[in-house]
Amino acid sequence: MKEIYFEYNPFTLEFIVKENGEKFDPESKIYEYINNKKRLQFWLDQLIAILYEEINDNFNLTFKGTILDYEDLLLEVNNFNKVNNTNINLVHEQVRSVGNRLKELKYLFSYMIDTTPFEELKEEKIIEQFNEDIGKEFELAVVATMSSGKSTLLNAFLGRELMPSKNLACTATIVRIRDVDGMEGASVICRDADENIIIDEVSNVTVNDMSEFNDNEKVSYIDIKTDIPFVSSHNFDVVLIDTPGPNNSRDERHKEKTYKVINEADPLVLYVLNATQLSTNDDNLLLSSVLRAMEKAGKQAKDRFLFVVNKLDNFDPSEGESVERVLIDVKDYLRSHGIVNPNIYLVSARTALAARLIKNNYKPTSRQERYLYEFKESCEEFDELHLSKYASLSKSGHDKINVMLKNAEDELDILLVHSGVPAVEIAINDYLEKYIMVDKIRKGVNTLIGYIKERNIENNIAASLLENEIKLKEFNRRISDEVKLVDKYDDIYEKLNVLRGIIRNAESIENRIKEIKINKIWLDDFINKVIHIIEL
Repeated sequence: MKEIYFEYNPFTLEFIVKENGEKFDPESKIYEYINNKKRLQFWLDQLIAILYEEINDNFNLTFKGTILDYEDLLLEVNNFNKVNNTNINLVHEQVRSVGNRLKELKYLFSYMIDTTPFEELKEEKIIEQFNEDIGKEFELAVVATMSSGKSTLLNAFLGRELMPSKNLACTATIVRIRDVDGMEGASVICRDADENIIIDEVSNVTVNDMSEFNDNEKVSYIDIKTDIPFVSSHNFDVVLIDTPGPNNSRDERHKEKTYKVINEADPLVLYVLNATQLSTNDDNLLLSSVLRAMEKAGKQAKDRFLFVVNKLDNFDPSEGESVERVLIDVKDYLRSHGIVNPNIYLVSARTALAARLIKNNYKPTSRQERYLYEFKESCEEFDELHLSKYASLSKSGHDKINVMLKNAEDELDILLVHSGVPAVEIAINDYLEKYIMVDKIRKGVNTLIGYIKERNIENNIAASLLENEIKLKEFNRRISDEVKLVDKYDDIYEKLNVLRGIIRNAESIENRIKEIKINKIWLDDFINKVIHIIEL
């Protein structure tokens, strides 16, 4: 059986393919994709088919790359084997984690500012560009039609009651929730349609305050600062965007914003569906936009849409209502809109919210306590209500779910996992690591290395070193000449003073050369450390 080695560096978009230790056939179709310098996920669905067609037999495939890229490839291999009755084996050669690389890059930037001997590397331009590369906000948009339980899901994410939750359509504004790690409580600023501030910052905001802001017809945007607990990395400025439903926006521009976040390439979109009422006219319009966006850019375009199916706790297996049937119906419903193999997450947002309210020392309502008790009873009797197991997670994602169950401190932790909401949070963090964090690292490294080249620092060092070495050589020649002639001068003391002056100049040049060499060592070491960050 042939041995295929496949290496993918997501930071440089470079690929290496070998067959039995030798470079893969240069005429292979695979190079059409490799030479395009695009993410593996853009053409991943073609990779295994191309290799199998050209090898014309089963093969062992060793993949060197990140764990999340490996899991994408593993899914493709398993699907190909299943459909084609083949026996392609995949082995993973692990590399350093993406998260640690971003931490290294941030540390190196701080180290550069603190220790660099080059004033060019302290200029405002490079500082601003690097901070923009690394600190750019990441938008996570929550999109839904009426009565999907979107506000309850957002509150479950936050672990507290903040977003008004009513049976009627309740979000007429655009709410932007900015993550501030460790912040207690929440603060709010309200803006009009032109984003002018009309209500200055209000601290310790409550759900009642939010209802008033939302009902205020002058308010178009509500900006919240609070901790979003599930964002596991301190490497991101995450903004949760709660968009109004397409038929519930106060301003036509709000509807445009909803469609804009769907059609843009960057925002991650949580599309919340009501399990008890899948089909609505609003859904038809929104899902058409989703399909067009998903068809644009391979697997990444598919990955950025998470279909969160809420209200699964309304189904009672004791009465013959099947969760697995719901999952099939959701897939069929999305397929009817042209969306195939979607990322689906079944959840009970109100169960997750009730559990987290108690865990966070908030007092749940009697109704919330009843929901929690009923879900607990159903989970104990029917394991098909363990909703996280249906999640479209990678193997490592499901491993994290199992670890959460293993480490559960109490019954509430277990119910929280079974609610399915933690699976959504894991998927969000995986997307951040696989795409957004990798992009930040690539841009940050390119900025640092590019700026060093732009300012010609390496060449300037070499030129300065050469210039000073020539000067030193000239001074040493003069010293040698003067020493040879010293006995021929009448005023030897005057000549010695001249000689001492030349020696002092030579020593000054020597010290300058030492300084340049030390600076060169610093720069070479810094460049090597920066480049190492994007090496597998």
